[in-house]
Order: sequence, then C-alpha cells, then structure tokens
Amino acid sequence: MNKFLNRPLTPKRSKVQRSIGESEKNQENVIPAQKSKKIDEKSSNEILHEAIFDNEAELVHQILSKNRPFDQNFSKTMTKMRFAPQSEEYMLLSCDESVISQFVENQRLTIRGEPNADAVLCTETQSFPLKIVESATTVLLMKEMLKAPVEAENETAAANFEFRKIDAKCYALGEICAKSEILHGISRLKDLLHENELEWVVAENSKNGKIYGMSDLLKYVQMSRKEIEIAIEDLPVVKMSNGKYQYLSHKYRGELQSLLVEALDNDELTMENMNFEKLRQIWPVGNVPNEIIHWFLERKCVKNSGSGENFTIVEDELIRDLIKIVMYAKNKMGFRHFQEIIEKILPFGMKIQESHFAGLCEFEDTPNGEKSIIYLSPEDLPDAISDRFRHLFTIRKLWQMEELRPYFGDLFKSRVAFDKYLVQHLEYTLDQQNQLFYCGLK
Repeated sequence: MNKFLNRPLTPKRSKVQRSIGESEKNQENVIPAQKSKKIDEKSSNEILHEAIFDNEAELVHQILSKNRPFDQNFSKTMTKMRFAPQSEEYMLLSCDESVISQFVENQRLTIRGEPNADAVLCTETQSFPLKIVESATTVLLMKEMLKAPVEAENETAAANFEFRKIDAKCYALGEICAKSEILHGISRLKDLLHENELEWVVAENSKNGKIYGMSDLLKYVQMSRKEIEIAIEDLPVVKMSNGKYQYLSHKYRGELQSLLVEALDNDELTMENMNFEKLRQIWPVGNVPNEIIHWFLERKCVKNSGSGENFTIVEDELIRDLIKIVMYAKNKMGFRHFQEIIEKILPFGMKIQESHFAGLCEFEDTPNGEKSIIYLSPEDLPDAISDRFRHLFTIRKLWQMEELRPYFGDLFKSRVAFDKYLVQHLEYTLDQQNQLFYCGLK
C-alpha cells in the first residue's frame, strides 16, 4: 500500500474572516513606517540647497565635485548671488542715440503719470513718451560683470563663497520715444487749475478745492517744469505770492475788463499811460490782489521805452478779450446781434477788424441769409488733438493750414510739429485752383 495514502490529512486553515477594522489597523501600522523612511531620506538637491542657504562652502564644494569627477581644476571659490533690497524698483529702458543725447550728466530724470495714464519720462525742460511692455521674462541686472571665480593662490585653501549683488530685477521693459513736441498733459493741467478758480465775489471763492503750486502740479501732470510754464503762459493763470497758481474765471475777467473800459471811457485812464498805481485805483483791493495787476501789465500791455514803469495796453488784446466775454456766454449768435452788443462795450474810438477773430471765432451762413458767429476759443475747446479737429470739422468741412493753426497754438510747441501732424493724420483735397484744403482725420 502506498504510504502516502495512509498519511494523515493536514488540518485545514480556519476561514475566519478578519474584521475590517483589524485589517485597516494592521495597514496603518505598516504604511507610516514606509513614509517615515522616505521623509528621513533627503535628496542630493535638497542637501545642496540647504548647504548653500547655510553658507556651508565645504559641503557645497564636495557635492558639486562629485558631479564633475574629471574636472581637476574645479575652483574652491564659488560665486553666490543675492538681490539688493531695492532690486524691484527698476525698469529697463531702451532708447535711440538721438534720445540719449538729450540727457546730460547729473541731470534728474522723472517718470510721471498716474496709474490710468501713459508714462512720460521728464527732464527739467522736455518730456519723452514711454512705451511699456509687460514681459514674461525676468531680466536681472548687475553692475559687476559676472565672471569665473579666481582661484586662490593657496591650493590647500578651504572652499569658500564670493558674493555678487543683483542690482535690479525687471519684469517690465520700456522704450523711450523721441521727445514730444505736443503738450499732451495740458488737459490734466487745466483740470487741476479749474478746481479752485478765482471768483470776483470773495464769498464765492471756494475753500474746498485745492490750490496747486509747481511742486504739486509736477506730481500729477505729465509734463516737464518748463513745459508747464509754457502752458501756463497761454492760460489766464496767475501765480500768487504764496507760490500757488489760480485760474481767473470768465466772470472774473469780465468784471476786470468792465471796470477798465469804464475808466477809459471816463478819461480816468489812457491806453498809452498805464501803470500799477492807476490800475490799483480802479480795481478794488478786496477783489483784485496786487498779483493780478502785475499779471495784467505783463500779459496785456507793453512797457513804454524810457518812461519808467509806464505801460501801453495792447489794443488788439483788449478787443479780443471783449469779444471772448461776449461770446462765451452765448457760444453762437447772429452776427448782427453781436455787432450791436460789442459796439456798446468797446472803448470809444476802437473798431473791430477781421484779424481779431482769428483763432477765436468762425462765421457760418444760415438758411435765411443771415451770418452767425460761433465761439471757438482754444481755452474752451477739447484738449485732445483728435477731438479738437473733429469739433472744428463739424463747424466747417474744408480748412486751409493757416486757418487751423491759431486753434492749436496751445498744444503744439512749434510750427513744424503742427505741420507734421497735419500731413500725417489729416485727409486733404484740392480745389480747381489746386489749393490744398484739409477735410477730416485719417
């Protein structure tokens, strides 16, 4: 008989199922042990980073040497770079040679512009538009050129770090454009000065609005100091004794001119013999500070040669100011009605010439055959160049260059800049005599 047949059977394993809780408990006992082992083991990169952070030069050199076993001249002096505290306060700007020649040594450069406006780089006398480009690439700038470390003469010297500073970290790149020949910031300038206009009645002078000095204006207006001074020359703005600028309202100027014309008609004053004391007598002290009188003599008069402090009122300036006073209130009226009003307020003996309307008013023929006059003083026209052109083309469809020029004297700093703008941005047509007329924006 086969002996295997008589072999006792192996007792079967009990098929008792372990509880889920017990199974999970056993698993919990195993898994954490494996995790603990992984946590305790640090990678070479982690060890290297910690050693660099802790300035452990020997350990860093040892780790790096293992990766370069055939480099017998591996330097023990390693370069470590770090950022300067002000490293994010810089912007990388590129510019043409024609632009960089405008900058001089020790000249102060200022970037001006509010968050919702385009940036402008300003010197004391000029402004340069900036084109800013947000870049996904970070550019690091260093004053010291990054070179290979110089090995110490002592071959047995210990491993060490040399430190180099990163002076700037740039996310935004910019381009400095050619200097601007247009006073783009004049709109913002006028808005600020209009906040607290000088009114005739002292009680109406608001103390709520802010009065700005030059340092205040430079914070908000994208223009150089010289450009702001040029813009103010074309505006009815007076610099007061405290250094602040105040805009003379239309009503205020109307009161000044009314008292002046009355004094001229009553022979209290003469056009050719004007001075501070005589104007002080006709303009009340409570309404007219001394600074206003000095401003009037400087802007509206010419000094008589060899006559001390005597001045002559410029007749053309006075007539244009009176036209502006009449037209500002109406904006548009029949020319016959305008003539009736202006003849009543003009000083005796003065006559209006066609030249007095240049850059101030335009005429329009009405269906009933009567001519009307339209107020177009640059002071009250849109300050954006394109908007001003659109407004003028709604008044007339065809303009010659010299007819347009007086309406833009406050925005363009030179005749060449204005001519160049017209050629680049305006459509034109020729009449039968080959005369060129501008007819709209491109």
